[in-house]
Amino acid sequence: MLQAFFILAAVTSVLACPEHDYNTRATDGLVKRADAPSGWTYAASNTWGVAGENDTICLTGTTQSPINLPSSSFSRNHVPTFKYTAPVSGALFNWGFGPGFSLNRTNGVDYSANPSFKFDDETVYLLSWHTHIPSEHLVNNARTRAELHLVHGDATGTPRGVVGLRINPSHRSSPFFEQFISEAPHHDSSDRKQVDEIDMSLALKEVGNLKNFWTYRGSLTTPPCSEGLRWWVAGKVLEVSDAQMQALLGVSTYSARVEQMVWNHAIGL
Repeated sequence: MLQAFFILAAVTSVLACPEHDYNTRATDGLVKRADAPSGWTYAASNTWGVAGENDTICLTGTTQSPINLPSSSFSRNHVPTFKYTAPVSGALFNWGFGPGFSLNRTNGVDYSANPSFKFDDETVYLLSWHTHIPSEHLVNNARTRAELHLVHGDATGTPRGVVGLRINPSHRSSPFFEQFISEAPHHDSSDRKQVDEIDMSLALKEVGNLKNFWTYRGSLTTPPCSEGLRWWVAGKVLEVSDAQMQALLGVSTYSARVEQMVWNHAIGL
């Protein structure tokens, strides 16, 4: 399914947490976020925004992500209706902290032919996904071993919302992770691997298609911590086998921002 080769041309992508176009970092001078000019690190995430002119919202924002979610009282508003039908193609890479994937523009023009979901009166399209180790969101003060972020935006690629899937090891294998985990580049690699076909609907199926979820007003979870996004976090945990979790940990490094104080997040409203 995976045919590996270096992607020498720039491929447009947008990540909700790492905002740069990581598909181009090997050819146009962009660097891994761990080596970014701002010098931020996860170890000092509670000081983001103190010195930087472009990321002060990390410190002063009123809807910063991630947050600690209540173990009960799932959301009833902004219910997502998913249309994840056709398989997608794109680039598998490592965003410096774990596996990432940028979808191609499936109609050659914009993202409007990509998997999508509708909430309220808005439709958003899948742009990319990436993982965090451990989970960034907490539920009743507890983290899972990992978290998958499915980044959605408007047809032009402007981020509008993120679906968060918490991940834990279990006795069962994940069909979604089985599609790519053995080919995922290491966290210090700049490899880009073309994926001809990946079924994104499997990720949703493995968390019950978000039958239960939390939603809130939030932000990017790395500098510049831009606000104006909506988050959906699945109530059900995505389960992977021990071997799949070990493979994920083997190509990842710590990437969880400290949880943020709830302010104007309007959880579930």
